[in-house]
Amino acid sequence: MHLNNGRLLEHFHEGNLTYRVKGISQKTPHAFVEVSPELAAERGIKSGTWVQLVSRYGQVRVRALVTDRVRGNELYMPMNSTESPVNRLTSKYTDGVTHTPAYKETSVHMRVLPEVGQNPLPRINHRFGQPTPRRGVEVERKWQRPDYRIPGTPMVFRATKNKLSVGSPSSGGKDREEAVSSSVTVKSKTLTTPWRNLSILNCRRMTRERK
Repeated sequence: MHLNNGRLLEHFHEGNLTYRVKGISQKTPHAFVEVSPELAAERGIKSGTWVQLVSRYGQVRVRALVTDRVRGNELYMPMNSTESPVNRLTSKYTDGVTHTPAYKETSVHMRVLPEVGQNPLPRINHRFGQPTPRRGVEVERKWQRPDYRIPGTPMVFRATKNKLSVGSPSSGGKDREEAVSSSVTVKSKTLTTPWRNLSILNCRRMTRERK
């Protein structure tokens, strides 16, 4: 079987710092190996079944997680574990040119153990029906709070456009320079537009004024 490995969305790299955060670590409290539904049906595996992965370099004991994120005989194991590190299974070989470790090229045998434990992922994990629990940082909600004040002092936006055109021979060949400038002062008490749209709106406003 081919064992792939990599990071978890919840953690930065191996999770040396993020595993110290209780709210993050409780979403991925245990190591696991992802097994495809077809392979699980063939080998009698369900989420929580203990398996032993053996390569020519070492072995680990870990719980299985049945998921359609992998297919066929492909396995995926996160590298975020100290109790069952995937490095016990990988080799020391590297690419001859770039010297990149061949961590993705690992062949393993999987032995199904008689023990069956709990699902290694708790139900609060986002993989159970809520792939996007939030729309990111909803700053608009913060802006709408009655007690919100824009930090800092009032800002002044200035836009200056210089247009240089060369006069025709009939005009004596004199250069003519036209400079149009305008400024917009934004006060913190009256600002209701998100910061990312300020420059766009000001440019449109000044364009209309010049016309």
